[in-house]
Formats: sequence, C-alpha cells, structure tokens
Amino acid sequence: MPASKAKTKPAPAAPDIELVITRTFDAPRELVFKCWTEPEHLQHWQGAPRGFTLSTQQADIRPGGFFRICMRSPKGVDNWLRGDYREITKPERIVFKHTWQDAEGKPTQETLVTVIFTERNGKTELTLRQTGFSAVESRDGHRHGWTSALDVLGEYMNGLEREVVITRVFDAPREVVFKAWTKPEHLAQWWGPRGFTNPVCEVDLRVGGAWRIVMRAPDGMEYPGEGVYHEIVPGERLVFTNNAIDKDGNRLLEGHTTVTFADQAGKTKLTVQTRAVGFVSYAGRMLDGMEAGWTQSLERLGATLASRASTSDREIVSTRVFDAPRELVFHAFTDPVHISNWWGPRGFTTTTQEMDFRPGGVWRHVMHGPDGTDYPNKIVYREIVTPERLVYDHVSEPHFEMTVTFAERAGKTEVNARMTFKSASLRNKVADEHGAVEGLHQTLERLSEQLTGQEFAITRVFDASRELVWRALTESDHLLHWWGPKDLTMNVCTVDLRPGGLFHYSMRTPDGKEMWGKWVFREIAPPERLVFINSFSDEAGNTVRGPFNASWPLEILNVISLYEHAGSTTLTLRGGPINATEDERKLFQASRSSMNAGFSGTLDQLAAYLASVRAD
Repeated sequence: MPASKAKTKPAPAAPDIELVITRTFDAPRELVFKCWTEPEHLQHWQGAPRGFTLSTQQADIRPGGFFRICMRSPKGVDNWLRGDYREITKPERIVFKHTWQDAEGKPTQETLVTVIFTERNGKTELTLRQTGFSAVESRDGHRHGWTSALDVLGEYMNGLEREVVITRVFDAPREVVFKAWTKPEHLAQWWGPRGFTNPVCEVDLRVGGAWRIVMRAPDGMEYPGEGVYHEIVPGERLVFTNNAIDKDGNRLLEGHTTVTFADQAGKTKLTVQTRAVGFVSYAGRMLDGMEAGWTQSLERLGATLASRASTSDREIVSTRVFDAPRELVFHAFTDPVHISNWWGPRGFTTTTQEMDFRPGGVWRHVMHGPDGTDYPNKIVYREIVTPERLVYDHVSEPHFEMTVTFAERAGKTEVNARMTFKSASLRNKVADEHGAVEGLHQTLERLSEQLTGQEFAITRVFDASRELVWRALTESDHLLHWWGPKDLTMNVCTVDLRPGGLFHYSMRTPDGKEMWGKWVFREIAPPERLVFINSFSDEAGNTVRGPFNASWPLEILNVISLYEHAGSTTLTLRGGPINATEDERKLFQASRSSMNAGFSGTLDQLAAYLASVRAD
C-alpha cells in the first residue's frame, strides 16, 4: 500500500511483474492478523511508510467490503488508496484489490495483494504478494513503501509485548510456597496488586487443567483472568498460560509464565519468567504496569507466607464447600434470624441480643449448651467485604480474631474459617478444654444442613447464545414476552439495570386481578451472572406480602448463572429466603414442588420466545 511512487495514469497490467516480500514477526499469528483487519490496530500503521500520516475515510473489513485511506507524505502530498476485500480467512489469508485513486475517487492504478500468515514456532511468517504492475519501476517503488510500512508494523507490535523476570527468596519451605501457588484458598489471598481481592479463584491442577481468577480492584472494577497448565512438577516448577480477558471472554493479553522453586538452605528461591502479548491497541498501557503488578503480587505472597508461618501454631482452621451460591452463604452469617438456626456445635442453640452488621458494629449473643450452661459472647466487626470476607474480634473470653472467606467454586461456595489466638498456649487450651476444633467443624456442618433445606434450584439448557439469553433476562422489550407464570399477561415492565436498580412489573391474571413484583439488582456481570432480590410489591415499588399467603418470605435472594457451550446456554437459577422468619422459611421449603412447576412453565415460555427471536 505504499505511497512513495504511485502512478498517476492507468496502464495495462503486466502479469509477469510481481512483488514478493517475506517478513517474520516475533508475535502470535492471531495478533499479526488482527493488525491487518481491526481498525484499532490499522490506524497505527495501515501500509503507510515511515514519516507518512494516515487518515481512514471508510472501512468495512469483510469479503465484499472495502477501505479508503489517505496517506500524506512528509512534503504534504496526499495519496488516496482504496482496497476491495475479496477474501478474508482468519487468521491465515487476506486478498484485496489495491487501487490508487485521485481525490475524487477516480482509479489510477490497480494491483492485487495477497497476504499469507504462517505460524512458525510461536512467531509469524508474513508473505506479501502483489501482482499486476505495469512497470518494474512501479513494483520497486512499492517494495520500498511496503518495506518501510512493515517496519512500522513491527515496531507497533513490539510495543504490545513485554517480558519480565523476577526472583525472590522466601523464608518458607518449597512445599509451602508451591502450595501457595496451587491451592485456591491460598492463591486467593495474595494474587494481584495491593488492595485487590479475588472473589473467584478456581484451580484445576493438572496438565491441561484450567485456572480462573477474578480480581476486584478497590474501586469495585473486576478484572478476570484465566489460563491452562502446561507443566507441573510438584515443589519445583509450574508452566501455564495467563490471559487477561474482558467481560465477554475476549482476550486482551496473552501470557506465558514459568515459575521455578529452588531450595536454598530451607528457604525458597522463586523465579517468575513471564512474557505477555497484547491483542488490543490499548494493551501497551496494561503492559506498562505488568512488572509493578507482579512485584506487588510477590510482595503480598511474602507477607502471606510470613503471616502464615508466624500464626500457624495459634490458629484453628476449618474449610468446607457448600452447594449454594456465595451470596446466600454470606447472608447466612449476617442474618440474625438465620444464624440462630445453625451457629455453634451440635446440641447448642443461640439467642441473638444485638447484631449491628457494619465495621465497628457489635454482635452480642448467648450460646446455650446442651447441659443448660449459657455462654455470653460479644464480637466486634472489623472488616466486611460483601460477599467475600468477614473479619471480627471475639472480645469476650477467650479472645481471638476470626477471619471467614467466601470463594466461588463453579457455582458452589468454599468457606474458610480461621480463628487466630494471641498465643499457641491459649489456642491449645481452647482446643483441649472447649473442643474448639471439632466445634468449628460441627458449626459449618450445621450451616451446610441449614442451607440444604433453604435453597431452590432449577437448570435449563436453551438453544441460543449466552448474549441473547442475557438480553432476554435484562431488557424490558424481551422480558415482556416471557417473564411470569403461564396464563398471566404483563402490563408494565421497566428495567433499571444497575446495582440497586429495579426491574418493576405488573401482571394480570385471567380473572382480571393485577399483581406487582420487583427485582432489586445486587450484582450484574454480563453475560455470566445476575444476582437480585425478588419480592412482591405495590405500584409504587414498596415491598408487600404475597397475595396468596401472608407467610410467604418478603425477600428471595436469587442468583442466575449462564454458561455457554457449543452455541447453547445453560441457565441455573438458585435462590432462598433472606431476612425471613422461621414460619416463612418453612413455607418456602414446603413450596418446592409448586415453585418447580411455576419456574418450569416460565422457562418454557423463555425457550419458546428465544426460538421465535432466532427464527426472525
């Protein structure tokens, strides 16, 4: 596409005069192809020799589409070029007609350009063939222009990759450091820059297994990442890919990381070697922070290891996975009615006197032992990160700090409860005299039993893309056509899709009665996850009792998860009552069969509606 020696008059093509240029780029084929086919990359180089400025007038990058650009030389001469795409085979081949034009669009010279992209051991061999030149001089002028343009392309792509090597020595055995990299409950404690948390941390530790982490920044923004393990040598070496992705699963960065663990007189010398390549034009800004991000992560790892080493003999720890959404499990720790149903070892009951659930707030409760002994307790909340983490001080005897973390595990919830005492002797005294180790295990077992009876779940597979199902769940124009029980018609439907916003609706029964309902959105993660509280309401949006039974729970916490596979979407809805009385919970449990029938009918309507949308 060079402008250095463009012809000014049409001339008959000479098929025996052609230009062939081969260049190898140290970049993945997918990235090089993107740089030829995506406007955000093309604007940085699109065939313009060094020193030329570039403006794009039109771009329709598809077979049958075309582009039109203006390249201005350092002397201020405008060179107009049009390209008509004949073939685009991702990520292998592009063919387009290359036409120089005057400012009015009149053609002056036409050639045919074919670009082949071949993968060579992680690099990309690019072969450009341009045919149909009218003269050797024209071909040679284009050779000069293309060579300069490809230099500019190479420099642009070099700015989209980084390599970082960091070595640290940790005062911990190799086995402990390796476990910190491979156990999700440990990994979630230190991965990411300072101030970040990891509400989702999943690890399938096997060659070919995947890992997935969602980092949450202090401002609430989430940054998902994922990768695949390629080599695992326990205690010695990890090799894995690490990709930064957007909310739709598109890659922003692709990384390849090797971590080695070497024993150094009882300590561990850890070396991280990582190389990342950007796939979006703004990746350079992300890569600029890569070394600082890894450095801060390893600082957090060091602090975690030091804390664990210094407190391990003062801790009582219990971990359990619950088959319930994280939001529901977290709520079980914060609802004074709910917590009284399961708190404490078997045989104990709990009476809550006060629960002020906020940092600095107090929870006063009395645990009643099987022998009739009362145990008054006072705790003060120090840290609350909904629905990820609770930290509180148990200020009545015996004194200890409790940290409870809630991690999502493929729709389930892993809870890690850690009691930290001021001394090992106090820890051992509490464990021996009060049976605290078994007591903590039994408490989580009781919670599991309580949750098993509280949750409703239903799953359905739809022959539709996840994006379409998501829109059907969140846009009023779609919800109007399917939400609600069969035989009811929807009259009003408004959606304010934001945390704290409402889906407010009214439905009319066959006998003319009107019912209002609402969702209050808590978490919105397109197109994967929707968390909301469902209630009956009045026309003004106030929460009211259900019209069919005054004992129906006022609030139901629902979590909808969407998973796509082979073009189909699996929807899972899970929910249970919150802030409910014992009578309300019992009614909810007794209504499972009717809820299943009702939701089955509603999801039947959704399936039919999605089929009609796809047919249109």
